[in-house]
Amino acid sequence: MPPRPAEPVNGTVREENVNSKSVAEIASLVQKLADQSGLDVIRIRKPFHTDSPSIQGQWHPFTNRPAARRGLRPREREDPAPALVQAQ
Repeated sequence: MPPRPAEPVNGTVREENVNSKSVAEIASLVQKLADQSGLDVIRIRKPFHTDSPSIQGQWHPFTNRPAARRGLRPREREDPAPALVQAQ
């Protein structure tokens, strides 16, 4: 069986040999070729450099939220002492 041509979106043609491959291997090869753009894989570099990077990590919306699932209850927001007295 001759090699099967694969043509990515950018127009280049690539031939793959499928002679001694199983159906599963051919299916994964076809999926891999379908997912590729056809461009060479290159390392993407940042356009900037920081001499003293932050060691604190990135900020996200939940950074300063309480660890509880719903946070404080309405009574605890106003004054936590009465809520503790009522619970006992």
